[in-house]
Amino acid sequence: MHDNLLKIHEILEQGVRPNTRKFLTYWKSIHPRDHLPNRAMFDPIDLPRLLPYLVLVDVLEGIQVKFQYRLLGTAVTETVGSELVGKLVEHGVSNPAHLIRMYEEIYASGILHFYQGPSRYPHRSEYLSVERVSVPISDDGHTVDQILTLMNYIYVSRETPPV
Repeated sequence: MHDNLLKIHEILEQGVRPNTRKFLTYWKSIHPRDHLPNRAMFDPIDLPRLLPYLVLVDVLEGIQVKFQYRLLGTAVTETVGSELVGKLVEHGVSNPAHLIRMYEEIYASGILHFYQGPSRYPHRSEYLSVERVSVPISDDGHTVDQILTLMNYIYVSRETPPV
């Protein structure tokens, strides 16, 4: 069994917000037992309410691996405060070192990454913390080509509905 399937089980057992649970449960359902899922296995129509909170990053291989924003959901773009599509992660946000390290780890290992805690980027003051899950996508089942992330913002204000 692939390590991602075990990790999903561990994360779900520790307790997560409903949309994070929905995303992880869906990812588990499309994840093959012995290799990584490819992009064709993920159908955005299956998760319409989560689309505003998704980020898709392309892996650009070369002398040094780089990561480029391919897609940002509307809620992520609004929270970040600028359009990042087409930009390299290193140029997209201030102080991107931890994001680049996380993407490099996912690229090297093929293992998803889960973070639950304070936001490292206080773009907006309406939310206190974030639940973020980043999962690898691979055309050949082994080499990570893209990384899909769900950003689950946990808001301070009751006026803004939590995800």
